[in-house]
Amino acid sequence: MDFRKGKLFHPSCLTFLPDFPLTNGYAPPKRNTLLRRFGRIQGGPMFIRASLIVFLLAPLVSPSFSQSTSAQLGTDIRELELQIKEAELENGKYSGGLVKALIEARIQILKQTDAMLSQKLKAQANTVNLTYTIEGKPFVVTQELKATVPNIEGELKKLDSQIAQQKIEAAKYSGGLVLAMTLSTIAQLEQTKAMLDQRRLSILYSLPQYISPTQAPIPAGTKTTPAAADSAAAQQQLQIQIVDIDAKITESNSTWSRFAWKLTVKNLSAVPHELEATIEFQDTDGFIVDSDREYSLLIAPNEEHVFTGTKLLKAASVGKVAKTYAKVGIRR
Repeated sequence: MDFRKGKLFHPSCLTFLPDFPLTNGYAPPKRNTLLRRFGRIQGGPMFIRASLIVFLLAPLVSPSFSQSTSAQLGTDIRELELQIKEAELENGKYSGGLVKALIEARIQILKQTDAMLSQKLKAQANTVNLTYTIEGKPFVVTQELKATVPNIEGELKKLDSQIAQQKIEAAKYSGGLVLAMTLSTIAQLEQTKAMLDQRRLSILYSLPQYISPTQAPIPAGTKTTPAAADSAAAQQQLQIQIVDIDAKITESNSTWSRFAWKLTVKNLSAVPHELEATIEFQDTDGFIVDSDREYSLLIAPNEEHVFTGTKLLKAASVGKVAKTYAKVGIRR
């Protein structure tokens, strides 16, 4: 028993009892009472201090924390950081123009994805449970949404193949219009890849990538009433206007011809949008000879923007093309 500065301290525990004597007549317990209450603990105060630390930290460990998930998150973040560095190096080669604008848009997408995953990783490391609410409803990744991941991964592989082919094509030229168009195609494909990969990662790690159902394009084959279809189309027309669509042959041989198209779109709303566009190459009667489709076309609020792309058509189909038609849908 040790009486230090009016406090009762027992060396076999970390308990200090209140100052005494007290006005309510409290008397400090005797040594044998303390021993019966706390017991004699082997190891002394240091053992108890360590035990208390373990005891206090134990409830902080999240039962849902997965070391494998954390490791995969770290791998994906490092891959994104590498892509950002490569994109920034490529961006440094240009002082302006369409290709630079597309690369810069891709860099922002990659940085946004990196920020999403970094937040998730830090939350796991600090055992913080993140929840998301959209329009008053908790965000949950459904099984139907998870089932789309293999399809997205398949699209990413196709994009990788297309990008590789376009880079081989670009290596054939040292300058000129054909090289410029090829480089813009590569930049657009890489931007689309960044958007799709963000979608894949957001599903895998249950992160919200909100798309308003009232603004999403109606999938092909979806049955809708005429009133519902007219309402959706009218709403999109109030936000997006197709100013112009044009196309011409920029390269041709005995096997195929390359059609370069230019789509001018105006955003009439005060919010940015991600668009998808379908370019149809039609004959004189309006039948589709061939078509090209582009995703992840970003447009700023109240902006008029020109999107470009190319499409290879077989030589047998080239002579049938009489006009070009464009359709634009709002993805988000």
